[in-house]
Amino acid sequence: AAFKASLLLFKREFQGGVVLFAGDKDPADMVKDGELKQLKSLLLHPTSFTSYIANFYKKKFNFTTPQEKQQAINEIKSYARDLSPVFKEELLRECARIFNVSESFFSERKRADATVMTTTKKDLLELQIIKTVLEKEEFLDIVLDYVEPSVFKTHQDLFKELLDNPDSSKLQGLLLNDTILVLDEEELKSNLRNLLIVSLEFKLKAVMRKPNLSFEEKTHLIRKYKIHIQELRKGGWVHF
Repeated sequence: AAFKASLLLFKREFQGGVVLFAGDKDPADMVKDGELKQLKSLLLHPTSFTSYIANFYKKKFNFTTPQEKQQAINEIKSYARDLSPVFKEELLRECARIFNVSESFFSERKRADATVMTTTKKDLLELQIIKTVLEKEEFLDIVLDYVEPSVFKTHQDLFKELLDNPDSSKLQGLLLNDTILVLDEEELKSNLRNLLIVSLEFKLKAVMRKPNLSFEEKTHLIRKYKIHIQELRKGGWVHF
C-alpha cells in the first residue's frame, strides 16, 4: 500500500515521504508504549519518495542477474515517462545511485529527425513573422506587444535588423523568397503563440541543466512554464 501510494503521490508532485515503522507498530502503538520521542523523530525524518521507490525496486528484483536488473530499470523508465522533467530527473538520479549504475541506463533514445523537424518549424515561424511585418508595417505593434527579440532563437539578428534597418539587403532577400508566406492577422497571432510555446519549452529544458537551482526552485519554474504553455495553447497570451 505504501509503495502504490508513493508512486501516485510522487506522480502528482506532492512533497513529502514515507514513514516506516519497525516491528509492525503504528503511531498508536508507539504512543501507548511511551515512545513519543522516537515517534516524533520518525515523523520529522521520513524517507523521501524517490529513495523509497528506488529501494523498493532494488528489493523486488534480484540484482545479481543482469536480466532482473534490466527489468527493474525498464519498469522505472516506464513509470518515469509520465513524470514532469524535474521529478523525473530526481527519481532517475536516485535510482542510478541505489542500483549502482550510470544515469545513462535510464535515458530514452530520441529520433534525430524529430529534432530536425522542430528546428525547421521554428525557423519557418520566425521567418514568416519577420516577412509579414516587413510587408505589413501595421502588424509591428502586434508583434512587439507579445514578444521580444530574445524569443527569436534562430533569426534574432534578422528581427533586430527589422527594427533598426528594415531596408537592409538581408531583409530584401527575405521579401523575394516566395517559399516564406505572408500571414494575415489571425495567422500572425497563431505563429506568435507557437513561437512563445517553443521558447518556453526551450526554457523548460534549460532549467534541467542548471545545477545551481534547488529542487524547489526547479519545481516552481517547471510549473510556471507549463501553466504559460497551457494558456497559450488555449488561445490566451502570457508576458514573460
